[in-house]
Amino acid sequence: MAVYQDKTTGKYYFSCCYKDWQGERRRKKKCGFKFARDAKAAERDFLNQQYGASCMSFKALYELYIADCRARLKESTVISKDSLFQHSILPFFQRFDNIGSITPAHVRQWQNELLTKYKPTSCRRIHSQLSAIFNFAVKYYGLARNVACIAGGIGARKADSASYWTIEEFDKAIEQVQALQDKAALTVLFYSGLRVGELLALTMADYDGSANTITVTKTLSRTATGYVVAPPKTPKSRRTVTIPCKASAMLNAYIATLYEPQKQDAIFIGLNRNRLAYVMKLAAIGAGIKIIRVHDLRHSHASLLINNGANIKAVSERLGHDDIKTTLNTYGHLYQNQDNALAAMLDKI
Repeated sequence: MAVYQDKTTGKYYFSCCYKDWQGERRRKKKCGFKFARDAKAAERDFLNQQYGASCMSFKALYELYIADCRARLKESTVISKDSLFQHSILPFFQRFDNIGSITPAHVRQWQNELLTKYKPTSCRRIHSQLSAIFNFAVKYYGLARNVACIAGGIGARKADSASYWTIEEFDKAIEQVQALQDKAALTVLFYSGLRVGELLALTMADYDGSANTITVTKTLSRTATGYVVAPPKTPKSRRTVTIPCKASAMLNAYIATLYEPQKQDAIFIGLNRNRLAYVMKLAAIGAGIKIIRVHDLRHSHASLLINNGANIKAVSERLGHDDIKTTLNTYGHLYQNQDNALAAMLDKI
């Protein structure tokens, strides 16, 4: 272990030997440090990463964790995960040079700060990321315990109030929308339950106007360099969804305005999530109803199905969930709200 100064640039670098995962002896050199102490800290973190010592810094652990995520998860998922760490986790925990020194009390202190800044659902999501990185350290780098788990979870799985439109609210909102493309896109989202990325990735070949079906085989995902068409979120996301005649009629009317569309052409070319969010906000204000997110149209669709007696398995398959548990965790409370209707049904039997 040694740190040197580059006589030409005046910057510091470290150079050390280590054994890789195959037992081969290798040398690592990293340059460009302004101070010798920074080079020493970087060398220590590198060696800790190689040998799995639980005394590595939290920042070094994060670099290992996010690199592992990049190799295994979709790029859009990694971008979302990285954003949570950069804004809500690293500012507090990156000061720890030894992850073994982080205690449940430190986590509780961080949680208390979090609770003053974010909604309960966001707090739960952020805390789950902290717990995930400690689980990673326990499993692969010899950390003795997951202090986030010991400190306990925070937040709530679901928001206090449901964020969705009823069919009456949607009808009022859609009357406020002028552009036919916006009108068609929002109508398809409400009556199909598609994710926004799935809608924006649709091509003419994916829509069968005679059968009123939409086939989902891809999604529009955000990457570090922009948006790309990628495989859908899960294997079960590949599905064919039948839409009602009113949604199909709206979509047909919009497609009729396009100039000689080809099978490979995007149906909603030039449209994006921000545009839809802006249109929905204006429509909600104009209709005098609550403002919801674009993704909440998917929740609105699920609510519409469940409140009209749809089977949970059918709802799960239509939404493209990986399993019924996901559907129940998200929408189980809507089934619980049908208790009076179930009692009335039993009276009739």
